[in-house]
Amino acid sequence: MSLADRAKVGAPPSRQGPGCQTGALLASLPEGERDALLSMLAEGSGWSAKQIHEALVDEGLRTPGFKSVERHRRGDCACA
Repeated sequence: MSLADRAKVGAPPSRQGPGCQTGALLASLPEGERDALLSMLAEGSGWSAKQIHEALVDEGLRTPGFKSVERHRRGDCACA
């Protein structure tokens, strides 16, 4: 199949699955902590994925790797 044919067909469906490690962490946090993490993940927050990962480690949370944080932030994970 050529790229032109693929473009006509449309994008494939999003990934199916239980979600990513970052999404699982978000679901497990209390509301205030979840809101804080969501604000850190937001585009333009000034936080890099590595900085977010390090902050989670410093807080003693069972943390996803910084690549998981990066993929979640891009919307390129099973949560998308």
